[in-house]
Amino acid sequence: MAEPIIEYYLPFEIPEENVDNILRTWLGTRSLAPGDLVEASQITSIVNNYIPVYLYTAAATGVYNGTKSVSYMDTETYTEYDSVSKSTVTRTRSVTRYRTVPVAGTIYLNFENEMVYGIQHTQFMKLNAIRPYDFVNLQQLQKGLPGNFIPFAIQETEGYQLFVEQVRTILINDAIMREGGSANIFMDIPVLQVSNMVRAFIPVWEGAYKYKELEYPFVVNGRNGNIDSEYSKSAAKQALLYLLIIGGCIALLVFLGIIQI
Repeated sequence: MAEPIIEYYLPFEIPEENVDNILRTWLGTRSLAPGDLVEASQITSIVNNYIPVYLYTAAATGVYNGTKSVSYMDTETYTEYDSVSKSTVTRTRSVTRYRTVPVAGTIYLNFENEMVYGIQHTQFMKLNAIRPYDFVNLQQLQKGLPGNFIPFAIQETEGYQLFVEQVRTILINDAIMREGGSANIFMDIPVLQVSNMVRAFIPVWEGAYKYKELEYPFVVNGRNGNIDSEYSKSAAKQALLYLLIIGGCIALLVFLGIIQI
């Protein structure tokens, strides 16, 4: 007889009545938003979803190789017309040059409760933006709990493969930073020693709000109130921003003497 699957969850700490204030506070911090966005927006739908996730604890080893550019100083000879001697003279100057060199190494990282989503969700970018979650406070899931528990749609084998690729991406990014931030890094599948895997559910308020006949989706972390959403942008403020950027670029070019006014 198969052992029962034990699942865990994080209960909601943010009540529904707080979501409206969280949304309006966030909208009020958007520098490109229209002036009436906070007052004119109205929540049209909201639901307390429990999103299924796999949580992995593992030690990872990734061996990498690749290339990167390194700078070095060189002496360059050049000729120019000298107004004092009224003749062409030969001079030298120091210049920065670049060469490509090979890189290689090994990255060791430990992962604790690394999260992999158990469903194909349309709002993955927003869900990632409202992390983190306090997984130390996981509770064992019991029947009859309130909320919409979305069932797992990704099986454990597929979830593990997603975890492997997730870890590989993190290791590659770590290797790039180790090599100075601009290296081209190649890495095979990392070696993983998984010490634990947990099936769990994370609390997320998912909803939408309306502004001038258009609806914008939002998600709120049900534990800490982190929020991410789309919002309407003011055309006038965007135009002003572009003018400021262009003006700043022109001022810099004038300062450097590249252009003259």
